[in-house]
Amino acid sequence: HDLGVIAGLCERVMVMYGGRLVEQGPSEQIFADPKHPYTAALLEAVPRVDVVRERLRFIAGQAASPGDEITGCRFAPRCDHALDGCSSERPILVTSGERAVACIRDGEVGFLPQPVARTTPSPVPAPAVEAVRRPGDDSDLVMDVRGVTRHYPEGRGRRRTTVRAVDGVNLDVRRGEFLSLVGESGCGKSTLGRLLVGLEEPDSGSILLDGRDASGLSSKTLRQRRRSTQMVFQDPRSSLNRRMTVGDQLAEALAQAGVSRPQRAAQVAQLLDQVGLPAEAATRLPIEFSGGQAQRIAIARALGVRPSVLVADEAVSSLDVSVKGQIVNLLRDLQESLGLTIVFISHDLGVVRQVSDRVAVMYLGQIIEVQPADELFADPRHPYTQSLLSAIPIPDPVIERQRTRIVLTGDVPSPTSPPPGCRFHARCPVGPSFDPSRSRCRTEVPALVGGVACHFAHVEGGQDA
Repeated sequence: HDLGVIAGLCERVMVMYGGRLVEQGPSEQIFADPKHPYTAALLEAVPRVDVVRERLRFIAGQAASPGDEITGCRFAPRCDHALDGCSSERPILVTSGERAVACIRDGEVGFLPQPVARTTPSPVPAPAVEAVRRPGDDSDLVMDVRGVTRHYPEGRGRRRTTVRAVDGVNLDVRRGEFLSLVGESGCGKSTLGRLLVGLEEPDSGSILLDGRDASGLSSKTLRQRRRSTQMVFQDPRSSLNRRMTVGDQLAEALAQAGVSRPQRAAQVAQLLDQVGLPAEAATRLPIEFSGGQAQRIAIARALGVRPSVLVADEAVSSLDVSVKGQIVNLLRDLQESLGLTIVFISHDLGVVRQVSDRVAVMYLGQIIEVQPADELFADPRHPYTQSLLSAIPIPDPVIERQRTRIVLTGDVPSPTSPPPGCRFHARCPVGPSFDPSRSRCRTEVPALVGGVACHFAHVEGGQDA
């Protein structure tokens, strides 16, 4: 599914849709000049770190199944350029030179999206920004995380160890912002997300919600706290009751928010409308919906208790690229229309680039860099952030094969025994392994100052700035 990886590795590409081959050819030609509308739409839907759009592109409608009885082109019901003959005539795969395409409009000029303009290859691509990010207000904090830790025991007897999932996190979450939390698997992102919504309690430290300590609350106050902070999970079906209709589940959320029974039916329809689903969806079971639709239902249920903070934990990672844009656009729209604060946990830095006001980077249970999104992607200051961004694939073979990457040595240390000092020092390309005089990295934990936790945050070319 990863078109960026394909662009960097593959010499030839074959594109399939609904069980049929629709286009094939050399990868550089496919990416630069797609001949089939589906190929073009797929490339347009891929979030890119080198281009920032006001809204993510997506392919409308539902994907065709190989078992569907479709006489003509399988992509015709979703194609913006379909003609009357497309739904009745099955296109033949026609070969011309190294290219082959199955489309009755092959050869026409101007009906496909223009190829994305290439940028100069660089370790961290400079984005072409179409949207202007609004600045955050430092004085308006909805959450203030102070020295939070969450450790888990692991093993038994002599083999008993402690997993330091979250280990001294300081983070502010501003009202109405879209804050993304990124990092490698196992860095503690999801654990921190659960702490933010109150699904787990910290071992030490504090989480202030609207200036009040959110830990050690009474049952009544805890219920109020959980209504104000809601979570959307990666797999929507695992968080929805498959035996209850969608309407009953949304009504249950509204009841928790104090909505009276006579008002719930109207507000269920309103919630469904907010997430782009028809009112009749209330009578159906979750299993009757696609993955993208089920995620919309999960979001609607979270909105039912009228939260001020929504934590989305890998909420789009399991979705196809053609659906991912719809959900991300929906979250951004809800943030703007309802004044929601959204904490977006994700591995997909292409999506993060498109939607974030700020980005926080985690490594081994700690926040190592927090910056406005535009600044972080244009000029990452922590060596780990620089290596993380340099690894993002770009769906363009010419750019992808010429980029310089920062390749880290060694494995990620275990969270049961993190290294002393800076936890990244053993893998750092500008740390003590690069320059032995920087021995403080091995013993002294860097403070998060100016949005970055690094003793040598301004190193250029191996020299202190």
